Amino acid sequence: MKKNILKITFVAALAVVAGVTAYQAQDKEMMSDLTLANVEALARDENTGGDHGNEETFKKGYMASTYKLYIPEFHMYTEMPCCKYTANKYSACSAIDVCP
Repeated sequence: MKKNILKITFVAALAVVAGVTAYQAQDKEMMSDLTLANVEALARDENTGGDHGNEETFKKGYMASTYKLYIPEFHMYTEMPCCKYTANKYSACSAIDVCP
């Protein structure tokens, strides 16, 4: 009788461990809407071909930089690429925005 109870307890414990392991394997973290939008924007830019390397797209006398932008919908800041003026004739920047 004790052997049967021991076997049933062992099987039950094994079932609980297997259930917890299966549940944890299904728990996947989802990307935030902002992250997903950034990934889609980057993928869209790659597919358009763009005009990287075209000399007209570079702002001469600027260097690449970033500025922080607050996004109220997500209650967080993000860094935006921009071009910062340096007056150096040997520097150039291809970011779309000029730093504020």
